[in-house]
Amino acid sequence: MSRLPAVVLVAMILVACAQSLSIRGENGALVPLMGSTLVLHQDITIPPNRTRAYFQKGRQVPSGTGEFEPFCQIEVKKLLDTPQTVMADTFTVTKVSWNAETVVDAGLLRLAGVGIGGGIMDSSPISNVFRMWLHSDRQPDVLFLICGGAFDDPIRVRDPTLADIRGTFGDIATFNTP
Repeated sequence: MSRLPAVVLVAMILVACAQSLSIRGENGALVPLMGSTLVLHQDITIPPNRTRAYFQKGRQVPSGTGEFEPFCQIEVKKLLDTPQTVMADTFTVTKVSWNAETVVDAGLLRLAGVGIGGGIMDSSPISNVFRMWLHSDRQPDVLFLICGGAFDDPIRVRDPTLADIRGTFGDIATFNTP
């Protein structure tokens, strides 16, 4: 009987891990991200002194993204003082991780707010984010596809869906699951 709680805990952890490596498809079912492909239909430019290109609402945006819409980023290895081009290509997702990111690091603000409301900063907006390692034989310096859902209060935040990711790219790229 004492093993039952441990078994339940392990099962919950495994379910959480499986969910973090999967995404909601069009019909609501979970589909795996590992083995997915990002088909970039056109070359994209990463500005000087940056390692990421940002996408939202079907277009590339200059820098950063709006907090209240799903977003994606393509990240490269090198930080250069000249523009970098990621050529149209097919990239395969070889590894996936999941994380919750905050709008700002509220650590110091929590300390400042200890005496005025007991944890008021605990509801800082967050975004659930998938980091997908990309592989292309032609472009080994392209490292990641990072996609997140809209920032929201922790109790209401949700993972990005397959439709969200596809919508961030519009005609620029197609994201296909296995």
